[in-house]
Amino acid sequence: MYGSVKITGTDATTIEAHVIEVLADAVIAALTDDGVPSGIDALTDHGISGAQAENEIIYAKGKFTSITLTSGSVLVY
Repeated sequence: MYGSVKITGTDATTIEAHVIEVLADAVIAALTDDGVPSGIDALTDHGISGAQAENEIIYAKGKFTSITLTSGSVLVY
């Protein structure tokens, strides 16, 4: 997906984005960032654990390529 995309579901979503903006408190179950070295977990590398607060912004080290939420909503761009 290109441009900005609002994600509210819990299915894995393929994206092409450099920014994740949390719109409502969100729990991110899985995240792929092609700028994170192979073998390193992107969630751990970005310091993501538990709920991410509304209005939090997360920047990719390269490009985010997929995200899976457990709850909440995010805008990716």
